[in-house]
Parts: sequence; structure tokens; C-alpha cells
Amino acid sequence: LYTHFIISLFLLLMIDKSISDDPTLMRKILWLKATRNSYTAIGKYLIYHRTTIKRMYDNILDKLTNKIIKELQQFGAVTPFTSSDLIESGKRLKAFGVETEEIVAVTKRLADVAGTVGQPLGEIVAAYGKIQARGKLTLETLEPLQIRGINITDELSKMTGLYGDELTKAMSKGKIGAGLVEQAFKNLTSESGLYFEGAIKQSET
Repeated sequence: LYTHFIISLFLLLMIDKSISDDPTLMRKILWLKATRNSYTAIGKYLIYHRTTIKRMYDNILDKLTNKIIKELQQFGAVTPFTSSDLIESGKRLKAFGVETEEIVAVTKRLADVAGTVGQPLGEIVAAYGKIQARGKLTLETLEPLQIRGINITDELSKMTGLYGDELTKAMSKGKIGAGLVEQAFKNLTSESGLYFEGAIKQSET
């Protein structure tokens, strides 16, 4: 662990003008920030250089934020969703706990779903976000999706082998985790999925 801490510090100090697309690197940097006071010697070093390191860390996050905004703007240019709607959705997903490096991908998936079912993106983001924030799918958090015509239960049944009442019981017991829901959305928006490229298709109608 100590070696990993030193490597993380080295990576942070070496990054200058570009953001790595490697999410592992970003996690190391975030981990560094969270554990910087765990070791006395390193903690003293970070305190001494805290202004410089904080500025570099903030620059990294600013560049990552700009990268996300640019990608969402590009996506908005070929879909019926405005850049401001997509960026706001990304902010909300981040607030719900979605990893920074996943914000663009998750926003695009939810936009595909929204485009297919013809429902407001913000409402779908809220429904998805609550599931992720709670860490599991319940009957309560499933209802907003069902009301908007979004079917994830069939996909969850395929993934878990649980159908009908069995799936309902599993949800009521908190056994359907947020990770399964995330994978269900990935499957449903993949090339063979029900909601594949729904946002782009809506812009063509």
C-alpha cells in the first residue's frame, strides 16, 4: 500500500498538460487525495506542498470536467437533447455517486432510453440515480422506470434467472444490486438492445 501511495504521488506530480484516459490512473489520484494523511512522513510533505499539489489536482479535475463537457456537447449535436440538458444530467449523475469516468457513458445510455420511450431525460436520470445512490433496486425505485415505459425487469430476469414473483422477492429483500441495474442498462443500449441508439434515432424522426 505504501508503494502504491508513492506511485500515486509521483503520477500526480508528473501530470501536466493532458488527462489520461486510463480510469485506473484517475482512481489513484482520487485515492491519493482521500488518504494523503495516512502516513506521517508523506502527510508532512503534502502539508508543506499543499498549495502546489492542490492547484495541480484542481487543474486535473478541471481538465477532466472540460473533457466531459466537450463529449456531451458533441453528443448533443447529433441528438435532440441540448448540451445544457446533457451537462445538467451529468452533474446530477455525479451527485448520485456515478464515477467521474463513467458520466459520459451513463448519460448517453440514459439519453438512448429517453429517446426510445419519449420521456424527459431528467426524469430518467433521477430514477436511475436514486437506484445508484441506494445501491440496490427496490420496488419503490423500480416504479418510476415502469411508469415511464422503461422495461428493465425482462433483462434482469435474463441476467439473474429469476422471473416473476422470484424477481420481485429478490428486489424486496435488497438482493438486486445497483451494479446489476447498471449492467442491464448497458445490455439494453448495446447494439442488440431494445434502446440501442435511441437518442440518435429520435433525432432522425
